[in-house]
Amino acid sequence: MTASPLKGISETNSVLMRNDSFHSASKENQTEVPAVSGLTKRLGISLSLSNPELQVMDESEDTEFLELALGVIGERASSYGQDLNIEAAQALREHWRKSNPRSIPLKELNPLLRDYQRLIARHHITKIGSNMQSTESGFPGKEAYRFYHFRNASQLRMDDIPRLLADYRHLLSF
Repeated sequence: MTASPLKGISETNSVLMRNDSFHSASKENQTEVPAVSGLTKRLGISLSLSNPELQVMDESEDTEFLELALGVIGERASSYGQDLNIEAAQALREHWRKSNPRSIPLKELNPLLRDYQRLIARHHITKIGSNMQSTESGFPGKEAYRFYHFRNASQLRMDDIPRLLADYRHLLSF
């Protein structure tokens, strides 16, 4: 009957070891969360899983876009009245639609990229849901909205500008 107390001790040790493993695993998970959040803060990126889509700024809040748009219509601005911002935005979009990729100044790339994202959000996401690879978009599979995830124009390469402008023109046709 001496085997019985030894068996009980080994079972108790086994339970304690499993319990320690569980606590150390949960402590590791707790330390990983601050480590990941600290890393994302240092890198300036977001890992929000609840809303993976970009927050698209409305035209009325995009001062850089509006200033550029008002600059495009210039002296004609006084004839538009209350619809000035709407008309100016349309004039700027028409300017970009007609522009040569090599002639677009670098200062226009951020507003162009944000407007590209706005057009996608308005015309496509609201119509076809959040399926960014939809065949209804008119873009081929993997190429659909290739610049939508960019945070600013500094992520663009020089050879991306003609593609961005071509995609932008395609979005304006909807």
